Amino acid sequence: MTNELVYKVYLLQEESIRRLYQQRLAKNLREYPRASTIEKEWENMKIATEKAANEATGTKKKYRRKKGLRIWNEEIKYAIENKRAAYQKYLQNPSEENFETYKIKRNIAKTIVSKTHKESWDRFISRTETDIFGEQSMAYKVLKHLNRTN
Repeated sequence: MTNELVYKVYLLQEESIRRLYQQRLAKNLREYPRASTIEKEWENMKIATEKAANEATGTKKKYRRKKGLRIWNEEIKYAIENKRAAYQKYLQNPSEENFETYKIKRNIAKTIVSKTHKESWDRFISRTETDIFGEQSMAYKVLKHLNRTN
């Protein structure tokens, strides 16, 4: 997990905080003199905007979970690489034949991923059925999560 600071932008929905941000931004922009280059002007605007956002909304740590398939294997990797290569070929030379090739490889990749997901789910269910005490809490968590999303 990586932790980075992000502004609490959702607070700008409140009128008082939005007004505070606008006032601070206007004040900060007046403090910086006109720059001689566009790059320096951009840097001044960026600093003023960040300073106003920090003063008005504050920051929080953003926790990002690692994304990706837990079921990743070489077969999926190969299928995804083939699909991406076919897509890049289609983008470089847009023709009906290249698009059909891409669609075929895309469907193959989808099939492999869904098959692997199903196998993973079947393994989890069979482990849960045979292991009376160990995986029960995990099974309840999964069922609770599934119940929330439906």
